[in-house]
Amino acid sequence: MRTLLTYRNFIQRIVLLAGIGAAATGALRAQSTEFNLEGQPVQVHGFLSQGFAYSRGNNYLTMNSNSGSLAFTDFGANVSTQVTDKLRVGAQIYDRNIGQLTQWRPELDWANIDYRFRDWLGIRAGKIKTVMGLHNDTQDMEFLHPWAILPQSIYPLDLRVSTIAHTGADIYGDIGLKRFGGVSYTVYAGKAPFDRYGGYVYGQECNGINVTSYSARYEGA
Repeated sequence: MRTLLTYRNFIQRIVLLAGIGAAATGALRAQSTEFNLEGQPVQVHGFLSQGFAYSRGNNYLTMNSNSGSLAFTDFGANVSTQVTDKLRVGAQIYDRNIGQLTQWRPELDWANIDYRFRDWLGIRAGKIKTVMGLHNDTQDMEFLHPWAILPQSIYPLDLRVSTIAHTGADIYGDIGLKRFGGVSYTVYAGKAPFDRYGGYVYGQECNGINVTSYSARYEGA
């Protein structure tokens, strides 16, 4: 009987999740718009995702997932404008709640200036999404991949704030190779943000260690 009730509760939570997902989809569509500000085109987009976690013998990512948890929410809103044919500026606000992590503390996810000199040469400066692996800079675009979450050994959710972006600069471009297609490249360097409410600090504080700051440099291509 206990197993049956547990299974029934699990199904009820899945139905609830489906309803929340439908509502989130509607909210996402309502938040996508474009308008002119003093003759300048401005794009505003938003996204929201709601997850449900259920596990046995392990409370995943500090959620109470042994009993099933809906404490797996994130959303963001970004604004950008094409100032000239070569210059673009934009920024994104992001917030989330995953178990005991972040807990609804909004932050500036990225904000940068992007100048494209030529197709083969451009530069970005500011707080920039880090091009690392296959999905790091596009992990918010969940429709691009089939998984509920990305591989956590490469894209850890508890360390997202420190890995999603860096404060520094990128050099990038697309080089055409005629009948052989083309090559896209990005070279980046900068500093990783300090995540006061992420998994690293949370884990250290659980062991009685107070972390007030840390720093790391990002360099790669």
